[in-house]
Formats: sequence, C-alpha cells, structure tokens
Amino acid sequence: MQKLGRNNKNELFWDGKPIVTRNQYVFTNYQRALAILAIIASLATILTGLNNAAVFMCGRGVNWLGCPLVSQPAPKIFLELPPISAPSATVQPKSGPKASN
Repeated sequence: MQKLGRNNKNELFWDGKPIVTRNQYVFTNYQRALAILAIIASLATILTGLNNAAVFMCGRGVNWLGCPLVSQPAPKIFLELPPISAPSATVQPKSGPKASN
C-alpha cells in the first residue's frame, strides 16, 4: 500500500504512475430507445400508483394526496323501440313435386 497515492486533484497514482479508470458505456440506438421506453414506463407506473393511492386514501377520508375530481353520472337515456312482432305460428308446407307410387 506504500505505492498507492493521490494528488491534490484526487487522482489515483500507483508507484508514481496515474491509474486510469474509465467506465464508458456505449449504447446502440436500439438500446437507447429501449432505455427511454423503460424510463417512460417507470414514470407511468409511478403516476398510476400515486393515483390509485389517492383514490384509496380519499375513500377513507385522508386527503393529503388529493382526491380525484368526481363527475356527475351521465343521464340515462331510454330509447323507445317499436315492439317486435312474433312470427306467425302457422307453417305453410313447401310446394314441390309430389312423390307418386
């Protein structure tokens, strides 16, 4: 450990020679797009969780996350449809050639 040292810029030296540490990450365009998609999905998950927590806590009277806006229920609309007529019960026999004996 006698050979290990550092200078006033906090750079590491071993036996008077600088120790070079480089951690470079090189991403392809596909990896960058996937990383951005993962970040967006993570943020959406966090926001969904906060919304669910707000709804859950609001139902129990805890309002520090804020309660979601409650809208008025949509009016019920009933359409008047004409009655459906039932088909007649009589069945007409099909006319066709008669079998002869």
